[in-house]
Amino acid sequence: MTKFDISKFNDTTPSSKQYERQLDRLRSLGRNVECIEIAVRGALDNLRNQSSRSFVIYGEPQSGKTEMMICLTAKLLDDGHRFIVHLLNDSVDLLGQNLGRFKTSGLAPAARNFSEILDPSVPVKTGNHVVFCKKNGSDLRKLRDKIGQVDKIIIIDDEADYASPNGQINSGAKTVINELIENLLGSNGIYIGVTATPARLDLNNTFKNDSHLWVDFPPHPAYTGQDVFFPLEGAPSYSLQLLPNSGDEPKYPRSALFRFLANVAYLNNYVNEAEENYSLLVHTSGNKTDHKSDWSVMNAALNDLQNPSSPKYEKYVHEIWENINERYKDADADELTKYILRNISRNSILVINSERDFSLRGAAATNPSSLFTIIIGGNIVSRGVTLENLLSMFFTRDVKHKIQQDTYIQRAHVW
Repeated sequence: MTKFDISKFNDTTPSSKQYERQLDRLRSLGRNVECIEIAVRGALDNLRNQSSRSFVIYGEPQSGKTEMMICLTAKLLDDGHRFIVHLLNDSVDLLGQNLGRFKTSGLAPAARNFSEILDPSVPVKTGNHVVFCKKNGSDLRKLRDKIGQVDKIIIIDDEADYASPNGQINSGAKTVINELIENLLGSNGIYIGVTATPARLDLNNTFKNDSHLWVDFPPHPAYTGQDVFFPLEGAPSYSLQLLPNSGDEPKYPRSALFRFLANVAYLNNYVNEAEENYSLLVHTSGNKTDHKSDWSVMNAALNDLQNPSSPKYEKYVHEIWENINERYKDADADELTKYILRNISRNSILVINSERDFSLRGAAATNPSSLFTIIIGGNIVSRGVTLENLLSMFFTRDVKHKIQQDTYIQRAHVW
């Protein structure tokens, strides 16, 4: 009879080939991984050969940086780094999305929100840990108080140019977030900033990063970026409707909504094999009061389209029909208009960066669960949140809403 032998089970640490498994996972999904391998090699070269403790990985907006960070984390774990902290913007939307993608990747140990390790019964001095934390003072203090000084901790800072740089560097003081991150790094921690807009990190010399060691994360072959959205020559390859230089009349976002409805109808009747849900992003302001106004315009138009007795019903239906008839010459405008009206109640209007609770909204904003999903938001949708099946965008700014260069670049790719 075989006897139980505990020595057979004493070494059950995760495989040291997690990085290769992550690359295989992406290949199985048809993803190109060469760009990820370039970035990970560059980062590991800095750590192994350059003895660097602070550098930046930069790449185009929405070019797959989250998957790159998953693979980088896997490689760091393979190399024996035991405590990795991922910092994100102060957004539950972004935290939920990125943490979910890390969890479903099969990474070991599974990534956890910092709140999951705060209980005194959770040990952090032993074992491996991948922890997520939002960049706000309260959360960072709780994390610092829990883990104390972790030897050779690695901090991977997503959207590193946002909140992390010391905005008071010229006065000899430190901003709260900057000081708390520095506390976590301690005397021998490693800081890796990740961003599409790294200029501020260089000018600010954030955490003494060495710009000579910055790592380029090149876009994958299927990437569409500034050359597509802002071509230097010729017309853009997408439908662009320019707005007046000023003015915020309701007819403009309402017209964008009607064109969105027409596009969804055409795709689901003439292109897709199976019906898909799509999103329209209404991106006009970072002001919560303005979000409520945007919501009112969209909600009123959708309600009018559901009510044939409404005095605006015929006008709105006619405008939708004209959009279809003008743009889609191969389509039956009558049938597509009927498709929209039959399905118009399958809509949802979601507000990001507002007082609404993300836990009630779930992932419906980032991955639309309604046929016609309208997303209204400000600063948060500019910073790292990936919107699946985003089909249309209504974006306007006038002199009342000034934003800086890096935010313009981030927002430009939301299209």
